[in-house]
Amino acid sequence: MKYLCLALKRDGYPAEMFENQDLQQFIDGNDIIVLPISRDYDEILELCRGKTVMGGFIGDVNETCGVKIINYAASDYFRIRNALPSAEGALQIAMAQTDYTICDCNATVLGYGNIGKCLTDMLLCLGSSVTVVARKESDRAQAENYGALACDFSVLPRLKSDIIFNTVPAPVIDRGVLDTLTPDTLIIDLASKPGGTDFDYASKLGITALHALGIPGKFAPRTAGEILKSTILSMLTEV
Repeated sequence: MKYLCLALKRDGYPAEMFENQDLQQFIDGNDIIVLPISRDYDEILELCRGKTVMGGFIGDVNETCGVKIINYAASDYFRIRNALPSAEGALQIAMAQTDYTICDCNATVLGYGNIGKCLTDMLLCLGSSVTVVARKESDRAQAENYGALACDFSVLPRLKSDIIFNTVPAPVIDRGVLDTLTPDTLIIDLASKPGGTDFDYASKLGITALHALGIPGKFAPRTAGEILKSTILSMLTEV
């Protein structure tokens, strides 16, 4: 959010970052309020009567109190552009957590959406052996076109993986799958809360399973700010 504010100022837009001032006074002094990605906005929306609020809303949000709500997380531009820093950050986590090179590993990518596609492409470029697990036949075919192996989720328990990257926001790495893995397997779950992994059971088995959320802001905050700036300016133009 800091880099978003700096990018807006650089382009000549009057913008200020909320820090330690009175929250209601800060909101009253601005026409458009931009919030970070979150599930819980109810309390702050109560303070934003008559304002336009742009946020990364996860789940349904009611337009109450005369608040004009714009959900930038629903923007295709935002999701597609954010996939790149998300994939880069996931690889950075994998490199920090392993004692071998990524090019020597068997990587499994669950889901072939925006992030899954970026991850698969990067892993293939690094020389990894990549298997994409996807529900749609068209996604599996596309993954194979780009040089990956592909299968549906019924095959997941039989795969031998050094690293599993999950992008599916559903319980796909359950006890049945975890029982087939070795303690050396690394799971990096990128799906929104609660993720797609049974983290408690993975811990009991001695398997490292990391729930990696908010990767763009943590690993590439300047890029994340620029992407958000382009997104919100485009959406404001549309309305």
